[in-house]
Amino acid sequence: MSAISGAAVKILFNGVAIGRATGVSISENIEQFPVQILGDIDVVEHEPTRRTVTLTADFVRIRLKSLKEQGIFPRGETADVLNFGEMTWMVYDEVNDIVIATVEGVVPESKTWRVDQGSIITVNGSFRARRLHDEQGS
Repeated sequence: MSAISGAAVKILFNGVAIGRATGVSISENIEQFPVQILGDIDVVEHEPTRRTVTLTADFVRIRLKSLKEQGIFPRGETADVLNFGEMTWMVYDEVNDIVIATVEGVVPESKTWRVDQGSIITVNGSFRARRLHDEQGS
């Protein structure tokens, strides 16, 4: 067994490598509803009620290659934003030719960018998704 190095990983969206991604964070949450009944101070059980997936990605800003230009974030008028389709993102281990994670139904939520003296412009995007699969497909 060996650890997976960030140097071996690419982030793909809809099968295309995202330019200059520097990091990604994926979170899968299962919301548990506490079942509480009259006459008992304690929760008697927890019932799963929803699963949510979020991800954030960090990028180096490339001239003439904004997130909008790359098709990762919507551009245009109201109809363009409303009709912006879902994406599929993959975390891909290029060295071992393995998809580590597949995130389905990805939609953009927010983006921020930052520039500091003596540095480069970086962009952070936040996204919501419908489903997360690991390399075993579950």
